[in-house]
Amino acid sequence: MGVVNKDIFSKIFMMLFAIYISIESYRLGLGKWSMPGPGYFPFIAGVVLGTISLSLLVQTLLKASLKSLKLTEPTERLNWQNIILTLSGMLTYVFLINWVGFVLCTFLLMVFLIWAVGRRHWSIALIAAGSITLASYLLFEVLLDAQLPRGFLGF
Repeated sequence: MGVVNKDIFSKIFMMLFAIYISIESYRLGLGKWSMPGPGYFPFIAGVVLGTISLSLLVQTLLKASLKSLKLTEPTERLNWQNIILTLSGMLTYVFLINWVGFVLCTFLLMVFLIWAVGRRHWSIALIAAGSITLASYLLFEVLLDAQLPRGFLGF
């Protein structure tokens, strides 16, 4: 399968995923502008993801048709180890977030992804993970007033 075909399939997959997110979010209830429901934010995220995916798909199709690209095999192979590590980390996150709590679980996931998957030095992983965790906490807990899982430590 060529590079162009993989690009097209990945963008179609992301569009379908965005549609699924939007449908399920709508089922949760969007609420009103002044009183958003539980599906409001995921619905907006699904619409944005779908719009971006659609525009990238159109862009890829236009490039392929205008330049008559040859379908060639990619020179780089998939790194299955990173894919498995990432999926394992995300699944662990999903199962532990209610028990461990949002802040600690998010920090540990980010450290793992940056250090083990991204192959960055541990000090960079700690600083980046701390920044990402702080930003997401401020966005969801403070700005959006969402109730995040506290975990056994209470934060």
